[in-house]
Amino acid sequence: MSNHPTDLAPRPLRAGVRGASSPLLAFAVLVVAGLVAGCSDKPKVVVDPEIEEKIRVRQQNFSEIGTLFKNLGDTIKKGDPLQGNPAVQSAVQQLASYAKDQKFWFDAGTGPESGAKTDAKAEIWTDRADFDQKVEALVVETDKLQQVYAGGDDAAFGEQLKTVGVACQNCHKKYRVDDGD
Repeated sequence: MSNHPTDLAPRPLRAGVRGASSPLLAFAVLVVAGLVAGCSDKPKVVVDPEIEEKIRVRQQNFSEIGTLFKNLGDTIKKGDPLQGNPAVQSAVQQLASYAKDQKFWFDAGTGPESGAKTDAKAEIWTDRADFDQKVEALVVETDKLQQVYAGGDDAAFGEQLKTVGVACQNCHKKYRVDDGD
C-alpha cells in the first residue's frame, strides 16, 4: 500500500455506490413520502357507497337532460322538421319524465355534506320548499312542451323550449355550484 498523501483523501460519492440501496435509506424515503402525502389540504373523506351511487345517478340524469336539450336546440337551429321526427318526440317525452323524477334525486345526505363531489348546493335541503317549487315549475313547462309538440307548431315549440331552459336556469342560479360552464 502506498503512503502517498492523495491515497488517504476522501473520494467523492457516485450514484450506485455502497449504501445507496440500503434498507435504512429506503425506509427514510417511504417515511418522507408518507409525510408529504399526509400534508394534503383536504382530508380524505370516506363517502357512503350508497350515497355516492345516488349522486352519480343524479349527475348522469342531469347530463342526459343536457344532451336532450342540446339535441333539440340543434334540431331547431338546423331547421330540421320536428313533427314526425322520432328523436324529437322521444327527447320531449324524456325531458318531461326526467322533470317529474327530479324530486326523487335529492335525498337527505346527498349534498355537499356527504363529502362526495357534487354541484348541488346545501340550500336545496335548507330551502326545500323553494327548491320543490322550482322543480314543479320545470314539470309544468315540460308538460307544456309536450302539448305544444303535439299541436304541431314548430315556432311555438321553439319558444316553449326556451321557456323550459329558463325554468332550468332559475333552479341552477340558486341551487347549483357555478363551475364555469
